[in-house]
Amino acid sequence: MKKSAGEDIRYLINRNEDLIWSNHPLSASIRKHLGQTVKARKEKVLHDYEDAKIVIKYTWEKVRGYNSRTDRFYHTFIRNLGK
Repeated sequence: MKKSAGEDIRYLINRNEDLIWSNHPLSASIRKHLGQTVKARKEKVLHDYEDAKIVIKYTWEKVRGYNSRTDRFYHTFIRNLGK
């Protein structure tokens, strides 16, 4: 079943919060880049997504069959953002 971009963004926000509350090594980096509160982090992710839509005309929902959860390049890219 096709997912919407909103589902991907909610997944990303939830994943970030899970990493923070599990005391993952990325916790400090996520807090530093996205904010100290749940609300601030959520707003930052949503704001960045809206900015990206201005620059990148094709969002995930417009690319037929794309699934970020199975995209190895996407996962490697996200994993290396904080390095």
